Amino acid sequence: MNPIVFDSNILFSSLRSKDSTLLSLVEMRKDCVFYTPNFLVVEIFKHRERLRAKSKLTEDEFLELLSILLRSIRFYNESMISGGNLLEAWRLVRDIDPKDQLFVALALELDAQLL
Repeated sequence: MNPIVFDSNILFSSLRSKDSTLLSLVEMRKDCVFYTPNFLVVEIFKHRERLRAKSKLTEDEFLELLSILLRSIRFYNESMISGGNLLEAWRLVRDIDPKDQLFVALALELDAQLL
């Protein structure tokens, strides 16, 4: 199985439409396993109202789409990421977007593609 790590921006953009790229990818790529850090759950709930409003979906449609996406993802405990990969990720993202550190570190940890 091919591991793929995606960040919050990919999931957030996927929650705007039932025809999302991530949803299509999840449904089509049965040879892949999708990962993200547990931190993404916090981000989803932190921005839930804004995401739902931007989606133009009903509450039920939004929750159904979120449920489909969340069932397709394996959440990874950040404490299991090695210090070396966290440090390397920081070096790579510090001047671009420090919030991406956990996603990059997880991709390094799993030797995964990063979306």
